[in-house]
Amino acid sequence: MENMAAEELEGFIARIDKFEEYNASLQVDLIFYYLQTIAKVDIISTKSIKSCFELINHPTLSSLAWYLSINSRKKTKGKSQKFIKSGEGYKISRSYEAELSLLIGVHVKKHVSNNLFPFEIVKETRGYIIKVAEQAIIAYDHGIYDACFVMTRKLLEILIIELFERTKIESVIKNANGDFYFLSELIDKLLNETTWNLTRNTKQSLPAIKKIGDLSAHNRRFIAKQVDVDKIKNELRVVVEELVLLIDYPSWK
Repeated sequence: MENMAAEELEGFIARIDKFEEYNASLQVDLIFYYLQTIAKVDIISTKSIKSCFELINHPTLSSLAWYLSINSRKKTKGKSQKFIKSGEGYKISRSYEAELSLLIGVHVKKHVSNNLFPFEIVKETRGYIIKVAEQAIIAYDHGIYDACFVMTRKLLEILIIELFERTKIESVIKNANGDFYFLSELIDKLLNETTWNLTRNTKQSLPAIKKIGDLSAHNRRFIAKQVDVDKIKNELRVVVEELVLLIDYPSWK
């Protein structure tokens, strides 16, 4: 069992680019993230963190107990609370967990697969869309499912706005201050717009994708799992592909 745990932990670290170059406190935070989010340890102690570093034969903070304690205080000297004291140990705060998810998504060794949806669908779009799609796919591949949902929501939001801008009716999706609506209203405007004729699959899929994406983005008690993403993968492919085709990016070149 110990060998299996070491292999799993080594695999997590191996996926993070330049883990060895991070400072000791950030390495601790990432191990904490691994224990809570991937290994599903309920309450994390200094002993469990030290055990992880021992498994991979890597030194850690000598003042680990103090580090966890000081960072479990609420907004000390302008810094956000990283950890929450819970019984004999700690849990990672929801906000810091999301921050680490995005950090891992940015710094993970990049290999963009087709496991979430075919990456080629967005290859002829704009650079910032490709980057968002990359992060969603990489997050899925590395088991960071809440981050996957957050980036998926962002991808849909961008594509909907691009479609309205492409057809020069972006005023339809702006409020009185000229700001774009949030995703729920963007989807409503998209589905009700008569400029295009969306397929039945896209009309049915968009609200379903948004609903579960909202849980990851806004519900502090919901932790996404692979099965949650897998439920909407086929629908996501249909929606992304149709929106990209409607926008017709090649004609912009």
